[in-house]
Parts: sequence; structure tokens; C-alpha cells
Amino acid sequence: MFVNKGEEVLYEAGRQGFGFVFDQDPKQDEAFVRDQNYKQTTIFVNQLMGEHKWSEFNTLRWAGGYNFVLAEEPNRIRNEVNFDDFANTSQIEFSTVGDFQQRKSTQKIEDTEYNGYITNEFKLGPLDENEAKPFKLNVGLNYRRKERSFRSQFVGVRARGVKAPSIDELSSVFTQTNFDNGTLRLREGKVDRFNADLNILAGFVNFDFNFDTNLSGNIGLRYEYDEINAIWDITNYINPETGTPRIGDLERKYQSLYPSVNLKYELNEQSFLRFASSVTQTLPEFKELSPFEYVSPTGRVTVGNPNLEKSDVYNVDLKWEFFPSRSELISATAFYKQIQNPINIAQARGSSGNFKFFNTGNQADVLGLEFEGRIDILKNEDDASLLNFTSNITKMWFEQDLLPNFQYNNKTTSELQGASDLIVNGSLTYNSRTEREFMATLVGNYSSDKIFALGNPEDFENSDILYNEEIIENGFVTLDLILSKEITKGLTAKLIGRNLLNPNIEQSQLIRDQNTGEETNQIVRRYNNGTQFSLNFTYNF
Repeated sequence: MFVNKGEEVLYEAGRQGFGFVFDQDPKQDEAFVRDQNYKQTTIFVNQLMGEHKWSEFNTLRWAGGYNFVLAEEPNRIRNEVNFDDFANTSQIEFSTVGDFQQRKSTQKIEDTEYNGYITNEFKLGPLDENEAKPFKLNVGLNYRRKERSFRSQFVGVRARGVKAPSIDELSSVFTQTNFDNGTLRLREGKVDRFNADLNILAGFVNFDFNFDTNLSGNIGLRYEYDEINAIWDITNYINPETGTPRIGDLERKYQSLYPSVNLKYELNEQSFLRFASSVTQTLPEFKELSPFEYVSPTGRVTVGNPNLEKSDVYNVDLKWEFFPSRSELISATAFYKQIQNPINIAQARGSSGNFKFFNTGNQADVLGLEFEGRIDILKNEDDASLLNFTSNITKMWFEQDLLPNFQYNNKTTSELQGASDLIVNGSLTYNSRTEREFMATLVGNYSSDKIFALGNPEDFENSDILYNEEIIENGFVTLDLILSKEITKGLTAKLIGRNLLNPNIEQSQLIRDQNTGEETNQIVRRYNNGTQFSLNFTYNF
């Protein structure tokens, strides 16, 4: 499979004169920011799979894969300026904080991955009336190696006191003459580099069973060895042990056993009980480990943390299923997760205001209920569904303890970053069931408020009064529409509308007045994702 995606992104803030950039010269208000960026992502996925039947009851299966991802931002341009007087926009002055307020940058990520597995299935036990055996034993190996190469460079222009005719004529200033006469000064930053590799080797054994007592299931055990290595040369990084600037490295090695069990009990022909329990893990991603500071178009800076450790997750699920008909379903699930060393994004202490990945606590607990339904509203004469409705509702309660470095205002616990406690999904689908099939699906989603970033103390000694509160992303509703029509035999047209409601997405934070001590809830970011329409044609040979 080959995918090539290009995306052009333009961000502007302050065109109406209300922009603000902290600690900026010549002034902080009446600021304007423009960020232009073209992103290109190329993906190759290659897989080869095989199956060998040694006998009727012994089968070997294997697969190998080679994947390659190239993600580039080849020419990102960012300008930050101030209006001299917004009432008279004839003069625009380039702003200055450092030497990179006016800049171009390039960024390139190359990911190469090799993966594969081999497993042998043994069918065991006496033959039943259908000439099948009730037990299966699977023994096998998994392997995965992922390599990442990251490169980024900034080229800035120092333009203190330099003016432009308007915000739409900024490029008229960047001429060779202005560089030659010293009006503009070029500042070429050092190249930032991050190289890492991930190696995973695992062996597993699974035992499937199906008893005549309506009980079936699977028990398994997996041994996994994980190794993460990285080295970097990055601006703004100081090795905390040696004091060496820019250069650093990390090595992580983990090995553990991961058991699992899945049970299914048939209450009757239409109703089932399922129980599942497992131990899993969450390894930190490369971007979460890299100390590179990525500046979003809005100016937020996100940086990885080389000190991150993996999270261990303990899962338990109990599910009841009822099938009123072959195409309908009603189910209810209760689940519990315990997460050791949970990973969250929090605002780092200090003047940088960066958002950083941390192991913020020792343990997080998640308790949830999930309800799902799929119901036919209209059927044709052949009892096939013409109109059906599907819904999924999840309610969760979660809490994590906070390590001392993240406790403030007498707060020792928190909810999980990025997790909504109420999620509702629903879809209404029509299918004509005719020779030239027409399908229409309306999909809605609601996610309640969630933490965008955890809070933390600004001053550890005075954490009860000096702190940054957590940033909350308020809940919102999305609506999509998918229309599909078979035009001729083999040719299908599909019209897709994404995010039709285009809601305002707001992030808010409690801001404490240092003089009065009062807290007020203020909007720190408001944005829309926009509505997208696409028309696709598919031909099946």
C-alpha cells in the first residue's frame, strides 16, 4: 500500500488588531502572527503472509512486513509583527524577542520498520460430531524493529526596527539589498537531530477451548523484551548529569510476562456473557522522549521528556450481549483499568511555559460503563435492514494520584489528561438494498470536558498560592455525513462531509489574581477545526 498526502496550513492571529505576544518588542499588544506551512507525508506498507498446513490438525502461519514513513515540513514560514497604530495600518513593524521571530524552518522525519511473526497452531482433543476438535494450542514469536531519524533547522532574520507597508506585503522587505546593507541580519540555527530505535522480541502461547457446557474462551501468556535507544543533538537541551549542552542519549530495557484470559458463556441462543482480563503496557513514543521543542502555529511549545518510563496497565472487563436478530445487538459492559506510572502532558515549571510529557503519578484508576445498541428501524420483504440506528455510550470515572512535583493548591489527585468522562456515538444508516445500491450514514459524536494539560506549581515551596491550573478543553458535538452510490457495475461514488456543525472548541483555565487571590475561569484558546468535503470514486475489477 502506498499513501501520499499533502496538506497546506495557514494560521493567522491578530488581523483585527487584538493580537498579543508576551514580552515582545516593540510592544506586546496590537500583534499579528502568520504561520505558513506545507506538510507532506509518504507512507509505504509492505506485507507478505503465508500459511502451511502440515496436516489436518497442524498449521504454520507467518508474516513479514517492511514499512516506511517520510513526514516533511520543507518550508515553514513564520512572521510576527506589530501594528504601529491599528487605526492607521500603513506601517507594520517587525517584532523582536530573539533572532527567530521572522524565520523559515525545515523538518524531516524518516521512520523505517521491520516486523514479523511466526505461529504454529495445534488442534487437540477428540473429534466432535462436526469433525472438529475442541482445543487449539498456538505457540509463536513476534519481532518488531523501528528506526527513526529526525532533522530540523531554523533560519531566522533579525529585523529590529524594520517596517513593512502592510501585513500582506511582508515579503517585500526580505530582499538581497536589505541583507547586503545590514538592514536585515541572517541568523542560521544549528541543525537539531534525534535518532532512535525500538526493538521488541516476544514469545507467546495461547490455548483456545470450547466445552460442551456452553463455555469457551482463551488463556494466553506472552513474554516480551523491549529496548529503546536514542541519541540527540538539540538546542536548549542541557545534560543534567554532565552539564554538556545539546548532546544526550537514553537507553531503556524492559522485560515482563503478560497474561490474558477471555471467557464466553452462552446463556441461550441469543444471549452471552463475556469476561476478559489482561496485563498490558504502554511504551513512551519517540516524540514523548525527544527533548526537541515543537512550536505549534498558535505558539504553544510541546517538548518530550527523556526521563519517561513505560506504563503498566491491568484490565478487567465484564460484558453482556443480547442479539434480538442476526443484525441487531444490545450490550452492556463494565470495565476497570489500573495504570501504573501514567503518562500525562503538563505545563513545565519555570518561565518557558512549555507543555511536557511526565509520569505524573504512581497509579491511575479507571472505572467505566459502556452501553451499545444496534436496532433495525425498517426492513424489506427479505427481512434485510433498510434503516438502522447504532449507538454507543461510555461513562467513566477516573482518578490518579499526583507526585509531589505536580501537587498544588492542596490538590493531591487529578483526572487523566486527554480523557472525557462521557462519550456518546450514534449513527443512522439507510441502505436501499437495490441493484445499484445507495447508502447514507449520519454519524454524530459527543465528548465531554477533558483535561488538555495538567496543572502544576510554579514555586514548589509556595505551591498553595503560586501555580498554574489545569487547562480544560470543553466538550463539543461533531456531525459527519457519508453518501455512497453504485453508478455502474464496479463503479461507486462516495461523498463525505466531515464536521458539518464546525463547533467552537474552547480551552479554559482558572486564573488566580495574585493580589486578591480570587480565581476566574478564562478562555485561553478558542478555535474551529473547519468543515471538509471530499468526493471519491472507486472501481472494483
